[in-house]
Amino acid sequence: MRFNQKIKKNAKFVFFVLSIWAIILVAGLILGELYMRSFHPQVSILGLNYLIPDDNLRYKHRPNCKLTYSNSEMDADFFTNSQGFRDVENYKAAPESEKILFLGDSFTFGFGVKQEEVFSAVLQKKLKEKRKGIAVVNAGAVGYGTDQEYIFLKESGINMKPKLVIINIYANDLSDNVWRSIFYLDPEGAIKENPPLTYSNILLFRWFLSQSHLFIYLTDSIDKKITETIGWDNVNGSLGVLISNNIENYIFKWPFYKNSEDMNLDIWKEFLKFNSIDFYQKKYGEKVWDYGVNLQEILIKKTVDALSEKNIPYLFTLIPAKEQTLGNKTPSDGFQEHLSVFFEKNDIPFINLNDYFASHPDLYFERDVHWNKKGHEFFSNILYDHLSKNGYLKKGSPVG
Repeated sequence: MRFNQKIKKNAKFVFFVLSIWAIILVAGLILGELYMRSFHPQVSILGLNYLIPDDNLRYKHRPNCKLTYSNSEMDADFFTNSQGFRDVENYKAAPESEKILFLGDSFTFGFGVKQEEVFSAVLQKKLKEKRKGIAVVNAGAVGYGTDQEYIFLKESGINMKPKLVIINIYANDLSDNVWRSIFYLDPEGAIKENPPLTYSNILLFRWFLSQSHLFIYLTDSIDKKITETIGWDNVNGSLGVLISNNIENYIFKWPFYKNSEDMNLDIWKEFLKFNSIDFYQKKYGEKVWDYGVNLQEILIKKTVDALSEKNIPYLFTLIPAKEQTLGNKTPSDGFQEHLSVFFEKNDIPFINLNDYFASHPDLYFERDVHWNKKGHEFFSNILYDHLSKNGYLKKGSPVG
């Protein structure tokens, strides 16, 4: 009896000590957060308060939103129009078949640069000098993959009756398509669509990661130290992104998976164990890699079919990762090489931007993976030359 009482007494003591330490830890975090907010306020790279849930798209940009975001190498304004685009409203006044619609993820959105520095705004300025009637519409959204871009086109993009649709593809689109499982492939390889789900809990999680001044400061400081110590070439993305991605993988992504009887759950579970970097290094094995590639190709074909049905010309671009500009073989190379062959085989017009951005790491932020102001200017020049040479800018002529 005394032995049991002693065990209970010790257990209570251990529980008491752990509780005290937990209280000290929580209090320390709260005090640290208050201190940072009062004396060293940090501004989120991009606060998640500009995203709202959407049943079909999973999420979209909040209309008429204004925000400023910055870190050690970014200081940029951000606003959306009445449609939630990072754009002005000029497209509404443009006549039919005089709109150039851009789709893509954070590269298209213009992550890290000011509103007037985004390639679409620069291109619009160039076009005004030659064709005042053309309106450039930037419908890029942070984190979108080919799946969401296809849905957006079907729901509203095609209804804009654009003169041309340009879809920018970045390597992580492939992994985004898989984990969101908006569309999936059954064991026979047929594409299916899952019922609508909400995106609210992952928005809440990311809101915390983007709004905590202490978290932002710590991850930014650690990133700087890592970069200074081992060099950017050895850092695959920021620590904050890797932390948040992996926590999402194990905790926050699973609720969005809507179990379907014919879904290959084993592949999806296997995919969930890793981050997108592992995907391009094929650590999953060929089976999971093939699944992602096949899903990507089918989504591209569905996008092309939807545009072709309405006789809307289209153009794809393949955006290189910063590491590719350094002349080293990277996981993204295999993905782009595969898609290049796919585009050529199916007579789909595209531009492999790796041919242009090679040896130009200065077009990217030093620590972030996105284009800087110079990169957006560079891309706008490529587009302007391509559109001019291929007849896209002829008035009223949707030439492909």
